[in-house]
Amino acid sequence: MSIPMSDGKSLSAKIWMPQGAERFPVVLEAIPYRKDDVCLIDDEVRFAYVAKHGYACVRLDLRGSGDSEGVLDDEYSPREQLDICEAIEWLASQEWCTGNVGMTGISWSGFNSLQVASHTPEHLKAIITTCSTDDRYDNDVHYMGGSLLGFYMNWWGAIMHEFNVRPPDPAVVGDDWRSRFMERLSENTNLSELWLSHQRRDAYWKQGSVIEDYASIHCAVMAVGGWADSYTDAIFRLMKGLTQSPCTQAIIGPWGHTWPERGIPGPSIGYLQACVRWWDKWLKDQPNGAEFDPKIRFFTQEECHSYPAMTERTGVWYQADGFHAGDESNAPSFRLSIDAKSDHSLACEPSSDPESYTRIHDGKVTHRSALVTGTQVDTWLPMGSPIDLPQEQTPDDLRSVCFTSQPLAEDLVISGQPVVRLKVSAAGRQAFVFARLCDVWPSGESELITRGNLNLCHRRSHEFPEDCIPNEEYDVTIRLKNVSQRIPAGHRLRLSLSTSYWTWIWPSPVMTPITIDPAESSLRLPQPPDNLAPLAVPFEPSVNAPAPDVTQLRAMHPYCRRFVDEETGDVVYRRSTDGRGDQLTPSGMRFWGNEHTDYLINPDDPLSASMRTTRHSGFERPGWKVTTQLESSMTCDATDFFVNTHMTVTYNGKTIHEESSTVTVPRDFN
Repeated sequence: MSIPMSDGKSLSAKIWMPQGAERFPVVLEAIPYRKDDVCLIDDEVRFAYVAKHGYACVRLDLRGSGDSEGVLDDEYSPREQLDICEAIEWLASQEWCTGNVGMTGISWSGFNSLQVASHTPEHLKAIITTCSTDDRYDNDVHYMGGSLLGFYMNWWGAIMHEFNVRPPDPAVVGDDWRSRFMERLSENTNLSELWLSHQRRDAYWKQGSVIEDYASIHCAVMAVGGWADSYTDAIFRLMKGLTQSPCTQAIIGPWGHTWPERGIPGPSIGYLQACVRWWDKWLKDQPNGAEFDPKIRFFTQEECHSYPAMTERTGVWYQADGFHAGDESNAPSFRLSIDAKSDHSLACEPSSDPESYTRIHDGKVTHRSALVTGTQVDTWLPMGSPIDLPQEQTPDDLRSVCFTSQPLAEDLVISGQPVVRLKVSAAGRQAFVFARLCDVWPSGESELITRGNLNLCHRRSHEFPEDCIPNEEYDVTIRLKNVSQRIPAGHRLRLSLSTSYWTWIWPSPVMTPITIDPAESSLRLPQPPDNLAPLAVPFEPSVNAPAPDVTQLRAMHPYCRRFVDEETGDVVYRRSTDGRGDQLTPSGMRFWGNEHTDYLINPDDPLSASMRTTRHSGFERPGWKVTTQLESSMTCDATDFFVNTHMTVTYNGKTIHEESSTVTVPRDFN
């Protein structure tokens, strides 16, 4: 199906039409990840199920992606949002549509569901946004607490640079595939350069961030996520901020950045049944009482020993009307101290790693962490891969300055947003503080509960950062990610603070010590959720429609490992998600991909931090084959970031496009 745009371009869409001659509401998802091959299985198992319940389900390839015309020049651009608004109105006008449209999606399509809702298209009645954000600057893959996300910045930029030159399918678009393809090749944007050019919260990031104007959203909103996902905080901001929506509800499980009907770590839920119930109310106006379902349904996690390939967590489902944060006036708190003096104190435990430094003097604690702190986590955004989830935290605790409680006299349940308040100074003009909250078992293991970060130059504002005055004390707040977890009696609570967290956070130019005044610092925990109760109506078991008959020619083999380069002394973290392996679709399209990324740092030099990634992909039919190969790296010196990119594209074995670029972007308080 082709959907015309006002500028003359057309966007390619696939439709799942219910049986029957009557008119149907539409459920729309719009993403750039190729509906006819890469996302074929994901789309089919969800939309075929929803279509059987009386919905015309439409999957749109965004402009410049898949089989659509045009060029995709950025994430969440105004043009993208306009395109989707026009697609909604076009779909609503079709004779087979009732005129009611809903939007759904995970990640990118969850983002643009919120963004499009803020434009209030007439026929958009409800959305379900999963694993998404309301804040493109402070809650996405580019920056965290004002610090540059070294793990994701150029990794994601390189992914999109290669994604954006993947070819249309000639079996779908015909001979036009080549002209569309050449347009993509000639107008591809270096997104890493674009994102690095906006290191503070400016107008670029405010565009598309619905946190700027929650009141612009007037449709019903269901927000879904998981505690292992990095976008979960947005759910609670939306529940408080969407005052003009007729109904807002949330579901939060233990999962990472995955669909809840096959969430990892589980347990999964009957997410598609919950979606149909939501659509039945808001798109069909059925009096099913969905609007009276609990405001927030959430999973409280039990203690566990986490490991990267963990697939299940134990816990209990609850319901509530609202969550709280630890910065509220009546929040319970643990005071930091040199020596624990009460059940509500956290005693200082200096770092013991030889590459870290801690000194206690005059009632204060000075600390500088080893540059390799951060080895016990993998990706910032777990997606269900067996290399994704955190490991036991002791090695990073030994590199950090820790503050640990006495054994708890009774169970402690944390549901909401913990907050760290510090009186802190930095010995130089730039530094950051990474905070981890851990559950320390009686046997000594330390397990991650949640985390947060603050670039101290952003202590007052992400929009107007400023240098630290060396050795001047500041009162700062570090908001940790929302969580719901029970810490059993006999366990201890540990707050671990570090000045490095590689590979997540790009190091400051200088290894700057910080000094903390424990007497004026605390960990503050949220009050219990409002109207907390066990979940009254359990979720149904997980279901999916049958998957299409895609042949897996080569299985995926994700891996990760750390090692020391014997020649340079660099500590190397190498990882690969291995793309989608090698697959053959029922239509005869074969597509394959593989990639690996190295993150490198010399333990003695923050300016040695670098990443380099290599990506290969191919799409082929009999007599037609397109391949791409991309190599990209990101490095730095004291004043600038550097991104080098080289890409080669071939058609039937001949190079048709080759590009190389080196861009320099000044460091801006990062």
